[in-house]
Amino acid sequence: MAPKQNQVFEEIETACRDGALLIAYVSDTHLHQDEPIDPADPDHQDYAANPDPDVVSGRLRMILAELDATVPRPHFLVFGGDMTVRGRRGEWQKFFEIAETSRIPYHLSLGNHDHYEDEDRWHHSREAIRHGLPLLKMCRTPRQALTDVGLYYAAREGPWRLLFVDCPDAITKTLEPVQRRWLISQLTSSHAPTILVIHRPFLKVGNRLDAFTTHDPELLESIRAAGCVRLILSGHMHKARAWLYDDIPHLISSSCYNGMDDEPGYKLICMKDHGVSLTVTRYLKELGEDGPVRYQQDEMVPYSEAALQST
Repeated sequence: MAPKQNQVFEEIETACRDGALLIAYVSDTHLHQDEPIDPADPDHQDYAANPDPDVVSGRLRMILAELDATVPRPHFLVFGGDMTVRGRRGEWQKFFEIAETSRIPYHLSLGNHDHYEDEDRWHHSREAIRHGLPLLKMCRTPRQALTDVGLYYAAREGPWRLLFVDCPDAITKTLEPVQRRWLISQLTSSHAPTILVIHRPFLKVGNRLDAFTTHDPELLESIRAAGCVRLILSGHMHKARAWLYDDIPHLISSSCYNGMDDEPGYKLICMKDHGVSLTVTRYLKELGEDGPVRYQQDEMVPYSEAALQST
């Protein structure tokens, strides 16, 4: 490791020695099958640009092997959604096959690509996940978390409560009403320090995907008023940002597949004393490219339009 990377891991090791919880956050891997592209598909250009599926799945294998070898090893891993391109059964089978090669327990959240706001495709994802979850040794996502309105559930990791909600709708930009009521109920029922995982972030990052964030000011106010949320984790934007909004950190991870006005990457997060003590982005080269390993400690920036314009 280069000296700067050594310093980053020394800080992580010190934080863990002092009782910090180390989380790995991996999002937007976009595993896909090698199949013909439908020219009528609205995302035809993006799909056509997908490299060899073995290259894409190889990236996830590399990340998990890297995390397994990390010292200290993360206490658990969160897969933050868009793990597949179309939510097809074969894509999920590939994901679960690779995920189970890791020695790190993991939680699963879903993104728009995992069911694609299309009942037929969501049916593929729902059935693949429903049958897969009980068979997985390292997955801490409960089978009953998968309902007819999505995947959402609460989990505990030591003193921390984790709340996972499904991907907000692309048209309404809000959660399904049932999930929204559930989330607010969870927020008001306990004062346990909480991490919220939601694929589409509430905040913009300064690229073309800003049009597809979650837009629900009332829900954001409920989160603030609850006083228990110490971190909001998101993906979707293919651009990493570390925002501070209403005194709550919003960590948005880049994609492990490709960056949009950013490099691809994933995050390592230390949670200590009921808050974020350290967060690091592990930057990756574009798929198929080689280059030096690079870790960068994130700086929390107060969110504002001016700060957004400077990104």
